[in-house]
Amino acid sequence: MTVGDWQWPPGNRPSAPISPTMLETARDCALQACFRASGYPVPPTIYLEVGKIVHHVLEELRNEIAGLPKDTEPAAVRRRAVELFDADLVSAKSAIKGYPRPRPIRWDERRVHDARLGVIEAADAMFHAFRVRDPTIPGGIGVAEQTIVSADGSMAGTPDLVTGEDHGVTIIDFKTGQIPDDQADDRYARQIHFYAFLWHDKTGEWPLRGMLRNPVTGESREIEISAIAAESLAQEAGSLLERYRYTGDVGDLADVGDYCCRCPYLIWCDPYWAQDETDCGHAAGGEVLEAEVSPVGEHQVRGWIRLSQVARPIGIYGATTTVAALHVGKSIRVAGMFVAEDGQATITAHTDILPS
Repeated sequence: MTVGDWQWPPGNRPSAPISPTMLETARDCALQACFRASGYPVPPTIYLEVGKIVHHVLEELRNEIAGLPKDTEPAAVRRRAVELFDADLVSAKSAIKGYPRPRPIRWDERRVHDARLGVIEAADAMFHAFRVRDPTIPGGIGVAEQTIVSADGSMAGTPDLVTGEDHGVTIIDFKTGQIPDDQADDRYARQIHFYAFLWHDKTGEWPLRGMLRNPVTGESREIEISAIAAESLAQEAGSLLERYRYTGDVGDLADVGDYCCRCPYLIWCDPYWAQDETDCGHAAGGEVLEAEVSPVGEHQVRGWIRLSQVARPIGIYGATTTVAALHVGKSIRVAGMFVAEDGQATITAHTDILPS
C-alpha cells in the first residue's frame, strides 16, 4: 500500500499541555510524538479500537451519571453502558473501512465480550463513586473521566476514576488487557504517577495509592504512590516541552535505535532511512534491482524483488495494487513486511511502500 499522501517532515510538535500518552510516546522517540501530533495515520488494531470504545463509553457515562437523580437504579446504568458500547462497536467496524491505512481486523468475539463486561463493571464503579459524592459523607468523592490540568498548564490527564474515603483518594485506571507486573512493564505505573502529580497539583494532597484494574478478570495491581517519582515525571514533561520548543530541525528530535522497526511512522522517517543500514527485518529500503511478479487469480500477485541494500530477495504476495511502485530502477522504502520464522520477509497488501 502506497502512503504518499503524507510526507516528511511532520508539521507539528507536541505542545502544552502534554498528556501521559504523548509523554510515553516521546520516551520511545521524541520525533515519533511529532508524527502523532501531526495526525499521521496508524494502522488499526483490535486492541486500539476496543480501547477507544471503552474510554469513549466511560466518558459518555461520566457526563450522563453526573446528572442522574439519586434514586437511579444501578441496573439502568449497566443497560446504558451496553447500549453505548454496542453503538460504538458498530460505528468502529464501519469507520475502519475508510481508514487511510486499513488493516483487516478479526473482531474476536471473546475479546469484544470481555470488553463489554468490563464496561459494565466500570460503569458500576463510576456510579457508586458518584452516589457517594455527598458533602455529608466525610471524604466522599467521585471523579470519573475528568481532565485535570496542572497549574502551569504544561500537563493534562484524564484518570478513569478517582475515589475517596476518609484516609485519602485512590486513582483507578481500567485496563481491558493483561496487567503486567512492574518488572515487566512500568509504563502503567508512570501513567498513575502522572495522574498523581496532577491531583496533588490541584488539591495539595497526594493520592493514597493507584490501582490498575481489569474489571473482567478481576485482576488488579496496586501502585504505591511516590511523590519523588511523580515530581520526576513532571520535570521530564517540562524538559520534553523545552526540547520541542528549542530544537530547530525536527529531524534532530529522532532517537534512532532498536525501537524504530516497531514504529508505526517508520515509512516517513527520513532520519531512519538516512542510515547506511536500514534492513531491520520488517523494513528495508534501496533501489529495485530485479523484480518478478506473476498474477494469482484476478486480484492477487505473487513474486519477489531484490533491493540494493538487502542481501536476500524479498517475497511479494498481495493485491495487484501492491506492485505499482515496485519498478526496476526505482528507489523505495518498505515497512511492515510479514517475516516468517526462517527470516524470509514478504511484501503483502498491507505493507507500506513509499518511493524515495
